[in-house]
Amino acid sequence: MMKLKLLSYNMLNGFCGDNPPFVVDTKRMRAGMKILHQAKADVVGLQEAFIYPFAEHTTAYTPFFTKLYLSQYIPPTYFRWGPVTLSRYSCTFRDVSTEQCKCLETVVRVGKKKLVVWNVHLHHAIADELRAVSVQALLLASKPDVILGDFNGGSLEDRYDLKQLLTGFSRFMKQGARTKV
Repeated sequence: MMKLKLLSYNMLNGFCGDNPPFVVDTKRMRAGMKILHQAKADVVGLQEAFIYPFAEHTTAYTPFFTKLYLSQYIPPTYFRWGPVTLSRYSCTFRDVSTEQCKCLETVVRVGKKKLVVWNVHLHHAIADELRAVSVQALLLASKPDVILGDFNGGSLEDRYDLKQLLTGFSRFMKQGARTKV
């Protein structure tokens, strides 16, 4: 049996503000890099990675990724909502995106075994029904072993109470939960 640790992490505009000039929040970037370093995940699916030559922070985390991960795929045609996949193992990558669903298929090879991982980021401004149709269309073409990502599911009526979310997370994690906000 192959055991791998997988992590999915939405970077939220690549640690940048939401509008040009896309200024980096360095405190948030350092915290995110610390999470990735401490997690010691074998495969990481990043969403909203926003890694482009014109983004000032690219030079900050590209060497970091290279140091931790043997294989990385940064799609050259995505804007800020695109997924990036990193792996400590040898991989092949294939972009299987549709208009409404950015999706990277990664085949991770460990010895003679392989694991097919999808890293998806569904468009935030579409109805849940269209999200489901987008994923179903992808599933007709391929069958992943694991799907990581940001499905942007939810309701416009959702009200997020940070204290309640952190309390629920702590209960879920029991003694292992540590929150820093």
